[in-house]
Amino acid sequence: MCAMGREELATRLETIQQGKCFICEKPLHRDYEKWHVDHIIPRAKGGKDDENNYALTHEHCNLNKLDAGRCPRFRWRWAAA
Repeated sequence: MCAMGREELATRLETIQQGKCFICEKPLHRDYEKWHVDHIIPRAKGGKDDENNYALTHEHCNLNKLDAGRCPRFRWRWAAA
């Protein structure tokens, strides 16, 4: 994780993403939903542990997503970030 703490990073991402999950774009309620901070570009593909490479997601969205390179529906979201 980057220099700031997980909660602080999640708060920043929540603001940037206007309270929506990066993957499904539905509202994300951190106070009562399970959530993840995820790498946009995976570390295995050269992604960095940097706040510009993190996204806030619903836990179930993150656990059920496909590799962005194989999933045309979400590929633009990773490319635009």
